Amino acid sequence: MLSATNRGRLIGIISLAAVLSFAAPTAQSTQEAVIVFYRLRPPAPIKRQSEGVVGGIRKIFDRTAPADPDQNPTIYQMTAGGATRLATIAKGEFFELHVRPGHYGFSWTSGPARGETTIVSVNAGRRAFVQVQFRSISEVAAEIAMMDLKDLHPTSEGRVYDSAVRTSSDPIVIEQPAIPSVVRTTDQPPPQPPSIEPAVAATPPQQEIVVRRDPHTKTLGWIRQTYLNQSIIVRGSIERGMLVDWNSARRDATRYKQEPTSILAKYVGQTAKVIAIQMAGATVGSDNVVDPAFELVAQFADGTLAITATRIEFLPDRTKLASEQKLREAEMAKSLPLIVGMRLYAIGLSTLYEPDATIEDITSSREILKRLSPTRIPLLEPLPILGGKYLPAQDGVLIRLRLPSGSEAVSFTSGSSLDAALPDAPFVEKIAGRLLAGIPRELTPNEIEAIKQGELFRGMSSTAVLCMFGVADSESNWGTDGKQRIYLKQISVHFDNKNKVVDWQVLGAK
Repeated sequence: MLSATNRGRLIGIISLAAVLSFAAPTAQSTQEAVIVFYRLRPPAPIKRQSEGVVGGIRKIFDRTAPADPDQNPTIYQMTAGGATRLATIAKGEFFELHVRPGHYGFSWTSGPARGETTIVSVNAGRRAFVQVQFRSISEVAAEIAMMDLKDLHPTSEGRVYDSAVRTSSDPIVIEQPAIPSVVRTTDQPPPQPPSIEPAVAATPPQQEIVVRRDPHTKTLGWIRQTYLNQSIIVRGSIERGMLVDWNSARRDATRYKQEPTSILAKYVGQTAKVIAIQMAGATVGSDNVVDPAFELVAQFADGTLAITATRIEFLPDRTKLASEQKLREAEMAKSLPLIVGMRLYAIGLSTLYEPDATIEDITSSREILKRLSPTRIPLLEPLPILGGKYLPAQDGVLIRLRLPSGSEAVSFTSGSSLDAALPDAPFVEKIAGRLLAGIPRELTPNEIEAIKQGELFRGMSSTAVLCMFGVADSESNWGTDGKQRIYLKQISVHFDNKNKVVDWQVLGAK
């Protein structure tokens, strides 16, 4: 059973918000650009209303599948000379258009009316992703497209009309990042399970921002007293060899100014001294300002000046006091070996990664390619801990877990999540991140079984629905003091005034 402190972790996890920063993957050639068009497969038929139990509803709706008629649209490229027919695309298909960098207009008709042309911009060496429906063309984020494309196959060559369209390549294979190897001396044997490979990378783009306890007590004066003239460890996200959360800085007559360029990635994890704390956008700032937007200026040993603009609740994602870092490392060295053999439990909020995922994979802008799909994450099943490793450069913990199938998976707990843990919580709860150290006592045996199976039933508690789906996308009033909540973009669940499920339906289902 959960301890008293861990029973509150379920609510604490809800306070975490993932700030995802994804970049479009790089194309094979740096001299051209690629636009990938695709259509989703038709969704599997399921019951619309809650007639009994809907089997595996969570597993069916891993992502949004928009309504789309069965007709196959033809995609046209708009040019100064008219419309160029590219290809006809059916459900479950994709094709690539190889182009020069620039701006392109596309439509599903050769004579588009106002609002029927979609403009796509793509740079050299980059890819853009476009989802096609019968009367809709829309650009989508790379992380969504990568998940969608795993289920699709190339468009038939008989429906391709332009030589710039390619159907032979596999965008998933092309976009899959290589697994970085770890440099070892010749006399070092390869690591054996359950050890976790050390690696060096940036603080995750998928940062967990914590709503900290009593943040309004932090004034500009408190921030200055805490950080000014102190040694800090610099952290942040890395993109293209630059530490994007920090910029170069220079001193003018009254304050430090931010330069337009970021500092080099080599400074991540290095120690610097804080030489200024100043109000953002203001020459003078009162020490009594509560929860201010401020700029922290630090100087590295080589004389480089760096500045980051932030607020106190986000500061742990940018830096950590060197004195606190020493305490963290001592705690991890003492306690991490003791968690081997303990168990963690996944819920709808949890994220797990493939067993060969490295910290570079997990903390890069393409980390979604290494995530386990929701259908492969066993909810509320015991996941034995095979090993754990603290990574000082990321101030995070990698944990290797055994799945019920016998395979392995990896989880990552960021420094923000470690900071959010209650001081008196058991160590395994502190490092659990978006996993739980036990099954919540509030859940009934029927609810636990339903969560494992991905099923809803009348009378199910809102806590159980949260454990199955994660946080609702939206909430509105329903009935007499009841609520309607939308999960996974398509599952509408109605709760009574006691937060018990009374009905549900799948939006858009027939």
